[in-house]
Amino acid sequence: MYDTGTRARLASFELPEGQPFVNDLTITPDGSVYLTDSVAPVVYRITAAELTDAMAHGGKGELRPFADLGSAKDPAAQSPTLLNGIVSDPAGRYLLVVDMGTGKLYRITLDAERSITEVTQHGGSMINGDGLEMRGDTLWVVQNKDNTVSRWQISDNGANATRQQRITDAALAIPTTIAHAGDRALVVISQFDRGGPMGAGTPGPFTVAAIDGI
Repeated sequence: MYDTGTRARLASFELPEGQPFVNDLTITPDGSVYLTDSVAPVVYRITAAELTDAMAHGGKGELRPFADLGSAKDPAAQSPTLLNGIVSDPAGRYLLVVDMGTGKLYRITLDAERSITEVTQHGGSMINGDGLEMRGDTLWVVQNKDNTVSRWQISDNGANATRQQRITDAALAIPTTIAHAGDRALVVISQFDRGGPMGAGTPGPFTVAAIDGI
């Protein structure tokens, strides 16, 4: 973890065993960081207190699992769990996490129960879901292989998601993440097809696509 002002490293966190593939993160109002793992169906948490403790002990900390989404998966499912995008609702009551391989969206409560449930989707699918962004009750999903950005309304305290809009354009070229500046969506083009996991080639400068009205 780094200081955004000085870019100095504050601390590093590792698992006692195994090697995670950390894919995305979100920060809740209490200062905790939650991270997804794309090789295990696990969400990790680093609290503000754990960061302070790691900084006081040589900048080293232990990465601790917060929730195992394997418990919410259908035992008969054949596809592996590929967790990717993660967001917190604005009040810090729950997390939303997308499984890129199946398009399923999961809700994890941030209370003592840490209950994990699948969010019911209406009007579309989140297959190939990558980066997520949430404002109020609106969720945006970047769907990388589909060159798509979709907008969803979240209702019933995170139990339901209804697709309101979908934009697909080849110019998005496997997008990965999204952030809004006012009413304009800024979407990062990945270059996964230029020497990455989706194609051979040579990467160039990264570009950001701007989308109005979503």
